[in-house]
Amino acid sequence: MVGRLVTVYQRRGQTPPAARTGFLSKSLTYYRRCYRRYRTPGTPVPPRARARQALIRLGLRRTYGMLRFTSAMCRRAVRQSSRLVRQARATALRLRYRIQPRLPLFPTATRRLTPGTAAAPVVPLAEQTPALTR
Repeated sequence: MVGRLVTVYQRRGQTPPAARTGFLSKSLTYYRRCYRRYRTPGTPVPPRARARQALIRLGLRRTYGMLRFTSAMCRRAVRQSSRLVRQARATALRLRYRIQPRLPLFPTATRRLTPGTAAAPVVPLAEQTPALTR
């Protein structure tokens, strides 16, 4: 029940700005009157919702507003940092693809493809090592 009251309180179009404090105090009174009677025992409540509901239950409107503001700032910071990481990655990839065509191919392939130069002759392994015969 508190979850529904919090949802109505959160949405800007549901209650006019001048009546938000009054709505919260009336819902708090309603909650205190009906909580024991209509509560469903054993229903798990997520931790985040539990914290919100506790703040509303205790009537801490300003603390609740500050908590909402803090969580909005955290979401905004995460969004901006992910955007920066994405832009840095795109810049690094662009730089890599700009440099890649300018790099030489394999050194042996470059020698063979360059006009006027011949590839190094292939010398068999047996001729490379001197024979130790006496």
